[in-house]
Amino acid sequence: MIPKVAGGRRLGVLGWLGLALIGALLAWQLVAELVEPHLLLVVADWMRSKDPPLEVGTVGGTTLRLYADTRPHVGKIAGLQKGLVWVQGGEELVEEGYGFGCPIVVSGGRAYVSSHAETAIARDVNSVTLTKRYDMDTVDTPIRFLRRKFRRAPSLGIVTARYEIRHDGTIGVAVDFSGLVGHWERAYLMNEQGARRFTHYRDATTAGLTARKIGIWELAGGQKACFDSTGGERSFCVDADVPARLYYGRERARQYNWRGIWSLSWSGVDLELPIPQSEYEYRITLY
Repeated sequence: MIPKVAGGRRLGVLGWLGLALIGALLAWQLVAELVEPHLLLVVADWMRSKDPPLEVGTVGGTTLRLYADTRPHVGKIAGLQKGLVWVQGGEELVEEGYGFGCPIVVSGGRAYVSSHAETAIARDVNSVTLTKRYDMDTVDTPIRFLRRKFRRAPSLGIVTARYEIRHDGTIGVAVDFSGLVGHWERAYLMNEQGARRFTHYRDATTAGLTARKIGIWELAGGQKACFDSTGGERSFCVDADVPARLYYGRERARQYNWRGIWSLSWSGVDLELPIPQSEYEYRITLY
């Protein structure tokens, strides 16, 4: 006997093939999520109560958020810690970016990122300081079939970032590497927000570089570099001293791998510290 569906209609061969295909796709997505969760992180947030982020007001009625967990869960870095997330009108502008002041440390040729962190807040008369202690407990690995890209590893130690936020839009960033264990070769401090919003780049030698004309990893001209939004209503600039090298980039594209299609969407000015040091300070200005 041929099974029937609702309404008494018989399900033909094509119908069964369609159901089998849908079932296979759902099963594959479940396997992919169990290997490296992304959607499950969003679902978990929805199902359980989450602690609110620390949030501080800044220029033009915007705010800056700092999460103790790995929110916002976007793209392939959904399960990683982020730095400061810029917010306007309740909308997080970070998209798939790392946020402001998020560390990556290279040791033994491997890039260590953070999956766990602690946050704190201290208020002063003229500023608010947010602190985040990043546990560098995850290694960025090549994408391979049925393997996580970001895998847990013995912790390299703690990187402590302090963000002194003023109402005029300046952010003093002080990053302490003294909590790292053992030798490390270099570090990166990521300063990224979303590529949909921030489409124009400028520095001391470059002006008017827009959208797809902006490379993915280019050396900045000088020690200060800026991104502007499409309408010019919002901008951020990163101002750093030697020995840091400034690299700028923007990426808005689709990436294909074994678990599906990812949307990449970030614009940023990232710092490279080529020699180990105990602490480094730089400034971000929001407009």
